Amino acid sequence: MYLHRFIRNQLILFPGEDLEIRYDPIRVEAERISDIDRWNIHRAVLEKYKERKGYLTGKDFWILTALNRLSSNNDVFGLYKHDPKITSSSSTMNPNDLLTAIQITYFGDRDYFNPNIREFRRALDLQIDESEDRFPFAYRLGKTQETKDFLRRFYSRFPPPETCEVVRYARFANVPSAISDRIIYNVFKRIIDTGMKHVVIGVDDFTGPFFSAKYKFKLYERLPMPEKSGLERRTNEFLYYLDVETPRFQKVFAKLENAARAVWVPGEGDYDY
Repeated sequence: MYLHRFIRNQLILFPGEDLEIRYDPIRVEAERISDIDRWNIHRAVLEKYKERKGYLTGKDFWILTALNRLSSNNDVFGLYKHDPKITSSSSTMNPNDLLTAIQITYFGDRDYFNPNIREFRRALDLQIDESEDRFPFAYRLGKTQETKDFLRRFYSRFPPPETCEVVRYARFANVPSAISDRIIYNVFKRIIDTGMKHVVIGVDDFTGPFFSAKYKFKLYERLPMPEKSGLERRTNEFLYYLDVETPRFQKVFAKLENAARAVWVPGEGDYDY
Protein backbone atom coordinates (compact mmCIF):
# COMPACT_ATOMS: atom_id res chain seq x y z
CA MET A 1 0.00 0.00 0.00
CA TYR A 2 2.86 2.39 0.81
CA LEU A 3 4.33 1.92 -2.66
CA HIS A 4 1.09 2.87 -4.36
CA ARG A 5 0.50 5.82 -2.06
CA PHE A 6 3.98 7.03 -2.97
CA ILE A 7 3.13 6.75 -6.66
CA ARG A 8 -0.12 8.65 -6.05
CA ASN A 9 1.69 11.44 -4.24
CA GLN A 10 4.35 11.76 -6.94
CA LEU A 11 1.73 12.03 -9.66
CA ILE A 12 -0.07 14.72 -7.69
CA LEU A 13 3.11 16.69 -7.01
CA PHE A 14 4.52 16.37 -10.53
CA PRO A 15 1.56 16.12 -12.94
CA GLY A 16 2.35 15.35 -16.55
CA GLU A 17 5.86 14.05 -15.80
CA ASP A 18 7.01 10.49 -16.38
CA LEU A 19 7.49 8.34 -13.30
CA GLU A 20 9.92 5.42 -13.25
CA ILE A 21 10.05 2.94 -10.38
CA ARG A 22 13.40 1.27 -9.73
CA TYR A 23 14.05 -1.17 -6.92
CA ASP A 24 17.28 -1.17 -4.98
CA PRO A 25 19.20 -4.41 -5.66
CA ILE A 26 19.45 -5.04 -1.92
CA ARG A 27 15.67 -4.78 -1.62
CA VAL A 28 15.17 -7.14 -4.57
CA GLU A 29 17.51 -9.71 -3.04
CA ALA A 30 15.87 -9.39 0.39
CA GLU A 31 12.46 -9.95 -1.17
CA ARG A 32 13.75 -12.99 -3.07
CA ILE A 33 15.15 -14.53 0.12
CA SER A 34 11.96 -13.75 2.01
CA ASP A 35 9.87 -15.39 -0.69
CA ILE A 36 11.99 -18.55 -0.55
CA ASP A 37 11.61 -18.73 3.23
CA ARG A 38 7.88 -18.12 2.96
CA TRP A 39 7.35 -20.94 0.49
CA ASN A 40 9.59 -23.30 2.46
CA ILE A 41 7.36 -22.68 5.49
CA HIS A 42 4.26 -23.23 3.36
CA ARG A 43 5.51 -26.56 2.03
CA ALA A 44 6.61 -27.74 5.48
CA VAL A 45 3.19 -26.97 6.95
CA LEU A 46 1.37 -28.80 4.17
CA GLU A 47 3.57 -31.86 4.72
CA LYS A 48 2.64 -31.77 8.39
CA TYR A 49 -1.03 -31.44 7.44
CA LYS A 50 -0.73 -34.50 5.22
CA GLU A 51 0.48 -36.44 8.25
CA ARG A 52 -2.09 -35.14 10.74
CA LYS A 53 -5.15 -34.05 8.75
CA GLY A 54 -6.16 -37.06 6.72
CA TYR A 55 -9.53 -35.53 5.89
CA LEU A 56 -7.96 -32.86 3.67
CA THR A 57 -8.44 -33.59 -0.03
CA GLY A 58 -6.20 -32.90 -2.99
CA LYS A 59 -8.46 -29.96 -3.82
CA ASP A 60 -7.96 -28.60 -0.29
CA PHE A 61 -4.18 -28.62 -0.72
CA TRP A 62 -4.50 -27.02 -4.15
CA ILE A 63 -6.61 -24.20 -2.68
CA LEU A 64 -4.18 -23.63 0.18
CA THR A 65 -1.31 -23.29 -2.30
CA ALA A 66 -3.18 -21.21 -4.88
CA LEU A 67 -4.24 -18.65 -2.29
CA ASN A 68 -0.61 -17.99 -1.39
CA ARG A 69 0.19 -17.36 -5.04
CA LEU A 70 -2.75 -15.05 -5.66
CA SER A 71 -2.31 -12.68 -2.73
CA SER A 72 0.45 -11.25 -0.53
CA ASN A 73 -2.11 -10.04 2.00
CA ASN A 74 -0.75 -12.08 4.90
CA ASP A 75 1.84 -12.26 7.65
CA VAL A 76 3.98 -15.38 8.08
CA PHE A 77 5.72 -16.27 11.34
CA GLY A 78 8.39 -18.94 11.69
CA LEU A 79 10.41 -20.10 14.69
CA TYR A 80 13.74 -21.77 13.85
CA LYS A 81 16.50 -23.49 15.81
CA HIS A 82 19.18 -21.37 14.16
CA ASP A 83 19.28 -18.06 12.29
CA PRO A 84 21.88 -18.01 9.47
CA LYS A 85 21.03 -14.36 8.80
CA ILE A 86 23.10 -13.46 11.87
CA THR A 87 26.23 -14.13 9.81
CA SER A 88 24.87 -13.59 6.29
CA SER A 89 21.82 -11.54 5.29
CA SER A 90 21.72 -13.39 1.96
CA SER A 91 21.15 -16.78 3.58
CA THR A 92 17.81 -18.53 3.52
CA MET A 93 16.45 -20.30 6.57
CA ASN A 94 17.00 -24.05 6.80
CA PRO A 95 13.56 -25.71 6.52
CA ASN A 96 14.81 -28.58 8.70
CA ASP A 97 15.31 -26.08 11.54
CA LEU A 98 11.65 -25.02 11.54
CA LEU A 99 9.98 -25.44 14.94
CA THR A 100 6.71 -23.55 14.63
CA ALA A 101 4.89 -21.85 11.76
CA ILE A 102 1.86 -19.55 11.73
CA GLN A 103 0.24 -17.56 8.94
CA ILE A 104 -2.35 -14.80 9.29
CA THR A 105 -4.34 -13.85 6.18
CA TYR A 106 -6.38 -10.69 5.74
CA PHE A 107 -9.41 -10.21 3.53
CA GLY A 108 -8.89 -9.17 -0.08
CA ASP A 109 -6.40 -10.25 -2.73
CA ARG A 110 -3.47 -7.84 -2.66
CA ASP A 111 -0.14 -7.32 -4.44
CA TYR A 112 1.85 -4.92 -2.29
CA PHE A 113 5.19 -5.38 -4.02
CA ASN A 114 4.51 -4.60 -7.67
CA PRO A 115 2.75 -1.55 -9.16
CA ASN A 116 -0.72 -2.57 -10.34
CA ILE A 117 -4.05 -0.92 -11.11
CA ARG A 118 -5.98 -2.56 -8.29
CA GLU A 119 -3.66 -1.31 -5.55
CA PHE A 120 -3.35 2.07 -7.23
CA ARG A 121 -7.13 2.47 -7.07
CA ARG A 122 -7.03 1.64 -3.38
CA ALA A 123 -4.30 4.26 -2.86
CA LEU A 124 -6.62 6.80 -4.52
CA ASP A 125 -9.44 5.70 -2.20
CA LEU A 126 -11.40 4.49 -5.20
CA GLN A 127 -13.72 1.53 -4.93
CA ILE A 128 -12.40 -1.85 -6.10
CA ASP A 129 -14.35 -4.99 -6.88
CA GLU A 130 -13.93 -7.50 -4.06
CA SER A 131 -17.08 -9.48 -4.81
CA GLU A 132 -15.04 -12.57 -5.68
CA ASP A 133 -12.64 -12.26 -2.73
CA ARG A 134 -13.03 -14.66 0.18
CA PHE A 135 -11.36 -15.67 3.39
CA PRO A 136 -9.30 -18.83 2.80
CA PHE A 137 -11.68 -21.16 4.65
CA ALA A 138 -14.60 -20.04 2.45
CA TYR A 139 -13.01 -21.40 -0.74
CA ARG A 140 -13.20 -24.92 0.71
CA LEU A 141 -16.91 -24.86 1.55
CA GLY A 142 -19.54 -26.71 -0.42
CA LYS A 143 -21.67 -24.91 -2.99
CA THR A 144 -25.00 -25.35 -1.24
CA GLN A 145 -27.73 -23.21 0.24
CA GLU A 146 -26.35 -24.14 3.65
CA THR A 147 -23.04 -22.54 2.66
CA LYS A 148 -24.73 -19.39 1.38
CA ASP A 149 -26.67 -19.05 4.62
CA PHE A 150 -23.52 -19.66 6.67
CA LEU A 151 -21.49 -17.03 4.79
CA ARG A 152 -24.29 -14.49 5.07
CA ARG A 153 -24.32 -14.95 8.85
CA PHE A 154 -20.52 -14.94 9.01
CA TYR A 155 -19.96 -11.71 7.06
CA SER A 156 -22.69 -10.04 9.09
CA ARG A 157 -21.00 -11.04 12.33
CA PHE A 158 -17.41 -10.51 11.16
CA PRO A 159 -16.96 -7.50 8.81
CA PRO A 160 -14.20 -8.46 6.32
CA PRO A 161 -12.06 -5.27 6.70
CA GLU A 162 -11.90 -5.87 10.46
CA THR A 163 -11.32 -9.63 10.40
CA CYS A 164 -8.31 -11.89 9.80
CA GLU A 165 -7.92 -15.64 9.62
CA VAL A 166 -5.26 -17.95 11.04
CA VAL A 167 -4.72 -20.23 8.04
CA ARG A 168 -1.54 -22.04 9.05
CA TYR A 169 -0.52 -23.32 12.47
CA ALA A 170 1.90 -26.19 12.84
CA ARG A 171 4.43 -27.31 15.43
CA PHE A 172 7.33 -29.46 14.26
CA ALA A 173 8.98 -30.00 17.66
CA ASN A 174 8.30 -29.34 21.31
CA VAL A 175 9.49 -25.94 22.51
CA PRO A 176 9.39 -24.40 25.99
CA SER A 177 6.00 -22.90 26.77
CA ALA A 178 7.52 -19.43 27.29
CA ILE A 179 8.92 -19.45 23.75
CA SER A 180 5.65 -20.75 22.33
CA ASP A 181 3.81 -17.98 24.15
CA ARG A 182 6.28 -15.46 22.77
CA ILE A 183 5.42 -16.48 19.22
CA ILE A 184 1.67 -16.22 19.82
CA TYR A 185 2.22 -12.87 21.55
CA ASN A 186 3.97 -11.60 18.38
CA VAL A 187 1.06 -12.88 16.28
CA PHE A 188 -1.57 -11.24 18.48
CA LYS A 189 0.40 -7.99 18.64
CA ARG A 190 0.56 -7.90 14.86
CA ILE A 191 -3.18 -8.45 14.70
CA ILE A 192 -3.72 -5.52 17.06
CA ASP A 193 -1.28 -3.30 15.14
CA THR A 194 -3.10 -3.92 11.85
CA GLY A 195 -6.38 -2.78 13.41
CA MET A 196 -8.16 -6.11 13.28
CA LYS A 197 -11.13 -6.55 15.59
CA HIS A 198 -11.82 -10.25 15.00
CA VAL A 199 -9.65 -13.34 14.54
CA VAL A 200 -11.07 -16.58 13.13
CA ILE A 201 -9.50 -19.99 12.72
CA GLY A 202 -10.67 -23.24 11.19
CA VAL A 203 -10.22 -26.21 13.52
CA ASP A 204 -11.23 -29.86 13.75
CA ASP A 205 -12.34 -32.18 16.55
CA PHE A 206 -8.75 -32.49 17.77
CA THR A 207 -7.38 -28.93 17.48
CA GLY A 208 -10.53 -27.08 18.56
CA PRO A 209 -10.22 -27.92 22.28
CA PHE A 210 -6.55 -26.84 22.22
CA PHE A 211 -7.26 -23.35 20.89
CA SER A 212 -10.22 -23.01 23.22
CA ALA A 213 -8.31 -23.99 26.36
CA LYS A 214 -4.97 -22.36 25.53
CA TYR A 215 -5.99 -19.11 23.83
CA LYS A 216 -9.70 -18.84 24.72
CA PHE A 217 -11.04 -19.06 21.19
CA LYS A 218 -14.82 -19.55 21.11
CA LEU A 219 -16.89 -21.78 18.85
CA TYR A 220 -18.77 -19.92 16.12
CA GLU A 221 -20.32 -22.69 14.02
CA ARG A 222 -19.57 -25.99 12.34
CA LEU A 223 -18.24 -25.41 8.83
CA PRO A 224 -20.51 -26.74 6.03
CA MET A 225 -17.84 -28.78 4.28
CA PRO A 226 -18.71 -30.89 1.22
CA GLU A 227 -19.03 -34.63 1.53
CA LYS A 228 -16.24 -36.86 0.27
CA SER A 229 -17.66 -38.57 -2.80
CA GLY A 230 -18.04 -42.30 -2.15
CA LEU A 231 -16.17 -42.12 1.16
CA GLU A 232 -17.00 -41.65 4.82
CA ARG A 233 -17.94 -38.19 6.01
CA ARG A 234 -14.89 -36.06 6.69
CA THR A 235 -13.87 -35.11 10.21
CA ASN A 236 -16.01 -32.30 11.58
CA GLU A 237 -14.50 -28.87 11.04
CA PHE A 238 -15.48 -25.76 12.93
CA LEU A 239 -14.85 -22.03 12.88
CA TYR A 240 -13.56 -20.56 16.13
CA TYR A 241 -13.09 -16.87 16.84
CA LEU A 242 -11.73 -14.21 19.18
CA ASP A 243 -13.01 -10.64 19.41
CA VAL A 244 -10.01 -8.37 19.96
CA GLU A 245 -11.75 -5.53 21.76
CA THR A 246 -13.04 -7.66 24.62
CA PRO A 247 -11.80 -8.40 28.16
CA ARG A 248 -11.45 -12.05 27.13
CA PHE A 249 -8.85 -11.22 24.48
CA GLN A 250 -7.11 -8.58 26.59
CA LYS A 251 -6.69 -11.06 29.43
CA VAL A 252 -5.12 -13.63 27.11
CA PHE A 253 -2.89 -10.99 25.52
CA ALA A 254 -1.70 -9.67 28.90
CA LYS A 255 -0.83 -13.22 29.98
CA LEU A 256 1.11 -13.82 26.78
CA GLU A 257 2.89 -10.48 27.13
CA ASN A 258 4.05 -11.34 30.65
CA ALA A 259 5.29 -14.73 29.46
CA ALA A 260 7.02 -13.11 26.49
CA ARG A 261 9.06 -10.87 28.76
CA ALA A 262 10.86 -13.96 30.02
CA VAL A 263 12.22 -14.61 26.52
CA TRP A 264 15.12 -12.42 25.41
CA VAL A 265 15.24 -11.59 21.71
CA PRO A 266 18.42 -10.15 20.15
CA GLY A 267 17.97 -6.50 19.29
CA GLU A 268 15.16 -5.88 21.74
CA GLY A 269 17.30 -5.23 24.82
CA ASP A 270 17.28 -6.90 28.18
CA TYR A 271 14.23 -7.27 30.34
CA ASP A 272 13.85 -6.97 34.08
CA TYR A 273 12.65 -10.26 35.40
